[in-house]
Amino acid sequence: MHTAKHRNIYLLIFLAILAGLTFFTYQPGLFGPYVFDDAPNITHNPGIAIQDLHFATLRQAAFSSDSGPLSRPISMLSFALNVYANGLNNYYFKLSNLFIHILCGLGVFFLCSSILKVLGLRSNSPLSKTLSKAQQDLISFFVTAAWLLHPLCLTSVLYVVQRMTSLSALFCIWGMVVYLHGRLKLIEGKSGKALIIASLLIFTPLAALSKETGALLPLFLFVIELTLLSFETKEQTDRTFLIIFFSGCVALPSIAALAYSALHPQWITSGYALRDFTLVERLMTESRVLCFYLKLILIPSISDLGLFHDDIAYSHSLLDPVTTLVSIVAIILLLGSAIVLRKKLPILSFGILFFFAGHVLESSIFGLEIAHEHRNYLPMIGPVLAVFYYLLFPLAHTDTLQIRRFAGGVLLVFFAAVTHARSTDWANPFDLYTSEIRHHPNSAQTNLEMGTMLGSIESKDPNATSNNDVLAQSYYKKVNELNPHLMGGLIGLIKLNAARNRPIEAAWIENLSFRLRHSPLGATTSDSLISLITCRTNGVCKISNEEFEGLFEASLSNGSAIANRRAAILSAYSYYLVNVAADYQKAAQIMQQAIDSDPGQMEYRMTFVKFCIAINRFDEAKKALNKMQSLDKLKRYQAQIEAQSRDIADRTAYKSSPQKGL
Repeated sequence: MHTAKHRNIYLLIFLAILAGLTFFTYQPGLFGPYVFDDAPNITHNPGIAIQDLHFATLRQAAFSSDSGPLSRPISMLSFALNVYANGLNNYYFKLSNLFIHILCGLGVFFLCSSILKVLGLRSNSPLSKTLSKAQQDLISFFVTAAWLLHPLCLTSVLYVVQRMTSLSALFCIWGMVVYLHGRLKLIEGKSGKALIIASLLIFTPLAALSKETGALLPLFLFVIELTLLSFETKEQTDRTFLIIFFSGCVALPSIAALAYSALHPQWITSGYALRDFTLVERLMTESRVLCFYLKLILIPSISDLGLFHDDIAYSHSLLDPVTTLVSIVAIILLLGSAIVLRKKLPILSFGILFFFAGHVLESSIFGLEIAHEHRNYLPMIGPVLAVFYYLLFPLAHTDTLQIRRFAGGVLLVFFAAVTHARSTDWANPFDLYTSEIRHHPNSAQTNLEMGTMLGSIESKDPNATSNNDVLAQSYYKKVNELNPHLMGGLIGLIKLNAARNRPIEAAWIENLSFRLRHSPLGATTSDSLISLITCRTNGVCKISNEEFEGLFEASLSNGSAIANRRAAILSAYSYYLVNVAADYQKAAQIMQQAIDSDPGQMEYRMTFVKFCIAINRFDEAKKALNKMQSLDKLKRYQAQIEAQSRDIADRTAYKSSPQKGL
């Protein structure tokens, strides 16, 4: 007992040291910039700029994002609390992310040790039955260290908005730990059903409300059961309970999803209206991407890692490129081996199936972007566990154990070194995008970010400014060459030249209009148009009203625009009509069209109310507010509705004149 107590103390000390090492590894990047989707979700999201902790305020902040069908309220609430405590200071956002990462790492340790413990208690366990507690802890510690320090986790820590990924993973990991504790009790003939049910009913909602991928927790539990436990229990009634449990939380939902997809295929295919690849092309490409992910997990190369991976070529057929067919065959062999060897090599089987289960949503049929590193944050636990389990297994080939442990230590040092190097690159925008462009010169998004960064540098030296501008323009032009559908390069050229009092080439406006008419309209198209409007209202961009009208006409005639994208364009058009054309009447009409296109978007309804108030159409404003009141089941807009109602009452009472602007 005394020995076990001291061993636990040593273990706590080692885990504390590992947490400190993880902090040191990531510390340079904590001072780095916000990137990419951080802007719409955090820095440009007034919904999280809370001033108090009242319930109504927190509720509104929690639902201040349109990311995903569930709005990810837990993640958004955490962002709001960051703002309340420290404003938009990026250091504290990233520090919070790192703290969550370390909590996930602690969960990984208990998950691994629980897996080894439960597996060792199975009556037919082939390998782990005789592992001592110290040996289990050593393997679990190595797995935890490898995962915490692995460079593939970096974007889930330093890319602030990916807290959505790490929070979802946090609840999934601890949900699996709770499940395994319940399963341990069933194996021992004790009551563990409450813990098993809690793992589903408590942790799955928490994970899914952080990010929708959290809904995969039941599938992860099934992988654990299939590969490691084989539904083994001491009592037959407990086995029956498990079969019913997984039938209800995995089998039935899967059948329902397949049936719904068959009857309503548009809920999948509609996402491809925004993409320049088809469903078949994505599925083929993802086979190569998944193999690429596995390579990054096993042999992470800093030249392969990156914030953006839009330089991955699409697969147009099984042989174009030929690695498509090779990748598909490799995946089939991996999955087949995992099923066949699940009794003989359960940890290997678990590692393979856990990885692929984690990619069921983001790397399959849905029309998402082709690749992102943060998608591996949770799935990579499986391969990392398998690698270090077999590398450090102490009961076979004992003559090589010390060499294998040394190799494991070298791997940890390698992971930490690569992660620290990347973190150092992330310390400031210049180093970040210089590194990104060096490793991914053919990434259109990376070239766009590099151009924007260079164009934003202010210098008292006119030569330095001129050099930066020349470079920025070259990157913007390369964006146009790399991706004929991306608008950012053209908009960057327009805004940069306008800011430097250089003429805006007519060809840029014409090309932009052509792309708006014929290219898939992405989520940021409306924001890009609004940025041009703001540039015009600030007196910088000399774009005529006729040119603006042409851009919006082109956008609204684009046949690929799905309802919510069209609504966003209409909203941007109304913004132009108010702030440039000063036409409130038409702006109200256009905003009504936006509401008709996307009835569930409450912000459009609120903007329509403000337009109506501005032109003294109070009856319409009241009707719109009443409609909002009936739709606002969660009372997210209660405070705004009440404020606008008071404004109408005041204006009606005193017969106020129309507002000049919003």
